[in-house]
Amino acid sequence: MATMEGKCLPTSMMDRVERRGCDEFIERRQREHKVAGAVTLIARHGKVVSLKAHDFADLESKRAMRVDDLSHLQSMTKPIATVAARQLMERGQLELSDPVSKFLPAFAEMSVAVERADASGGFDLVPAARQSWPTPHRALQICSLMNRNSRGNLSVSHR
Repeated sequence: MATMEGKCLPTSMMDRVERRGCDEFIERRQREHKVAGAVTLIARHGKVVSLKAHDFADLESKRAMRVDDLSHLQSMTKPIATVAARQLMERGQLELSDPVSKFLPAFAEMSVAVERADASGGFDLVPAARQSWPTPHRALQICSLMNRNSRGNLSVSHR
């Protein structure tokens, strides 16, 4: 039986394995200094089987994480977009090598701002194909958008 907020819940072997795996993942991320703390929730068949606060909400003050702490979530659209893209790939409707313009025609004539070489501090709009990202004369591909580093590819470039 798992105890949570004073209630005893039946726990299957799979629930114990999932909790252990989740705990090990958080512990590994902490050893790697990727997270100071976390709150995890595991549900099975619509019922919460584990709700746990891990380590610190604030490292400096050593304040413990609580399950009701508020956190700032970042980049939550990436996992959703990745699942959607994967489903389209499985149906044969999308390839990672497809140009973005196949689905978003406005990207066919995409331009980028390039800083002028003179001291004016101005920018010129230049066709993206003339730039070196992702490679010269290649349209922006779906895989470029799925890459966590794609923001670097879409930044202002210098001549």
